[in-house]
Amino acid sequence: MALVAFLLLSLVAIAGALLVVMNRSPIYSALSLVGVFAATAVLYLMLSAPFLAVLQILVYAGAIMVLFVFVIMLLSLREDESGELFGLPTGMRRLTAVVLSGLLLAQFAFLGGTMVVTGKTGTPPADGEALGTAVALGERLYQAYLVPFQMVGILLLVAIVGAVAITRRHGRGLEGHMGGEEEQA
Repeated sequence: MALVAFLLLSLVAIAGALLVVMNRSPIYSALSLVGVFAATAVLYLMLSAPFLAVLQILVYAGAIMVLFVFVIMLLSLREDESGELFGLPTGMRRLTAVVLSGLLLAQFAFLGGTMVVTGKTGTPPADGEALGTAVALGERLYQAYLVPFQMVGILLLVAIVGAVAITRRHGRGLEGHMGGEEEQA
């Protein structure tokens, strides 16, 4: 029964991930990503890690997705009549997507092959260490993974600042969306 549930949730996550990259609308892609996060949260529950499941929903499906949707709406991404987005023709965007997807799959294959050959699938928890609790997660996050955790925060900050800078540079700032056009007329 657990194997069937795992396979179904995996299929839901994979289908959602495909919808993320195949949807033409950025908003629908973001909503598909929420589905992937929800499937991942249920997988965490199956692994007896309820704290991680709740964090997955609250942090990723909640806070991070609100941030993504805010940036999408702030940028108000649209294709122009020539079919170009960010100056790239449609064919070039598709070729780039295929190449990057191939590289990602090659990386997964390499990592999977390495785990099969070495027999190592991760760091096992120490004796007596609870897996998936707030204490265990906090100790791992702020001791062993402090630098990557801080780097992710900086990366998110840079992405937000970059989105705002791009919006301001192209003259599509918040003024046009908040009623600033009427004041200028």
